[in-house]
Amino acid sequence: MKGKYVYLIFAVFIVACAAQPSSKIKSLAGSSEEYQTYIKKEFTRGEVLYKKYCASCHGIFGPGNTDAPNFTNIQLHNYNAAFIRSDKENHAVAQGLDDESFQSIMTFLSYRLP
Repeated sequence: MKGKYVYLIFAVFIVACAAQPSSKIKSLAGSSEEYQTYIKKEFTRGEVLYKKYCASCHGIFGPGNTDAPNFTNIQLHNYNAAFIRSDKENHAVAQGLDDESFQSIMTFLSYRLP
């Protein structure tokens, strides 16, 4: 009998995970096929990383902290510049990311539809 409950709980978990909202990407029309493939891959990777490291404070997939930036284009530019400069005032989570992970998150935030 316990086995049936385990399978039921597992099935509910799978359905709940599949129902997680996924972001839509801005149109890449007019871009080369190679560029579109690259951006889509980075966008998907960035979304996963964003959910893991950023969403609990910054929101998008749920409520975030009211004092955390919502990443307007200017905030994204400033955040990226601070990361490149290795600015010690930059967010601790960003400081802990490698360049590729950080840039994937930036791609996700830059190309996502609101």
